[in-house]
Amino acid sequence: MSRNRPGDDGTGARTGRAGYDPAALERAALRWLASSGFACWTSGSPPGTEGRYGIVLHDGRRLAVGPVPRTGWTFESMARAKCDFLLLMAGREQGAPVPAGFLTWWDARALAGPEEELDTGRTGFHQPDDLPGLLNPPVHRSISLLVGTLRLLVSGDIPAPTPGDWSHLGLPVKER
Repeated sequence: MSRNRPGDDGTGARTGRAGYDPAALERAALRWLASSGFACWTSGSPPGTEGRYGIVLHDGRRLAVGPVPRTGWTFESMARAKCDFLLLMAGREQGAPVPAGFLTWWDARALAGPEEELDTGRTGFHQPDDLPGLLNPPVHRSISLLVGTLRLLVSGDIPAPTPGDWSHLGLPVKER
């Protein structure tokens, strides 16, 4: 009978400091976004890398992925990774993680200090069903997947728009 090491969930996957496996959360988020019709990819950098995002969409928008209620993300870490959204995942104990909600870059800026961890237990968050309406879905998902994959292979990454710039939705861009 083998014994689990500290930080090991028994499956061989190392867990993050809050007891979750960041890669498992990102895979579950990727599946959820793909089932919603979005062409998206996970980051090629390992979890814990400075400036690392979780998921990139076909248009370059980046999402951070974290658990509820203690996300492990700050406003500054989202800004360094150029993430527009923090997708919150829950339900690890009940099986595969599921989306619990999300915070926008502007929410993160308003809710906590620059280096203060975003704690959704104190602040609340938006419902996950509202996120696809804020994102720019591709017209043809399969073509976007092919073009995006080729772009990733050639250039190494999809350029990220400025976080908080939702001009494609016709929303006003807020200045600091």
